[in-house]
Amino acid sequence: MRIKGKVVKWFDDKGYGFVSTSDIDEKIFAHIRAFPKSAERPKISEEVTYDLIKDAKNRMQASNILYVNRPGKELTLLDEITKLKRLKSKAPYTVRLRYKTKKTNSFRYFWVIILIVLSVMIWGKYHHILNNFSLMPDHTVRIQKNLPELKQDLMKPTNNYETNQFQCRGKTHCSEMTSCEEAKFYLQNCSGTISDGDGDGIPCEDQWCGH
Repeated sequence: MRIKGKVVKWFDDKGYGFVSTSDIDEKIFAHIRAFPKSAERPKISEEVTYDLIKDAKNRMQASNILYVNRPGKELTLLDEITKLKRLKSKAPYTVRLRYKTKKTNSFRYFWVIILIVLSVMIWGKYHHILNNFSLMPDHTVRIQKNLPELKQDLMKPTNNYETNQFQCRGKTHCSEMTSCEEAKFYLQNCSGTISDGDGDGIPCEDQWCGH
């Protein structure tokens, strides 16, 4: 319970004085730190209210002194401000909640990055496979169309006499060949031959070996 009294003595150069009360006959010690921080200096006979406490030597003294007849802005106590700051700085649940939220967000960002990397890798692999199918050479279709004829041609017995009669005489183009056997001989045994344009192993498909 707050006590009402007056400032009965004040030593401005020393920073302390005394307040009185009707309930206690003795004068109560009052230090400048017990008054509002932003207020003017105490004045003699000025009415105040305060809390009564005891110091380390068990002596009575006034604490949290407020002026009765001054503007409200001067009634803000330094002790009250200090208490509010301490309460704000001691918010364990708020600090823990922020730490937990920060940790949760970091964990969430980690998995988002992992999913993005996996998605890029899967898309790159799919795109590579798609390109391989789209860039297949046209001669694959021609081979599939002429496959029965090619099988029959390959199953025919080879005439060793005709094969042995060919020699590398500088022929390089299909127009210089006289048969499919000669074109195959040049492709397999002679360097510089330009007879297998699509690289499927079958030379001169348009002149000799494709019909």
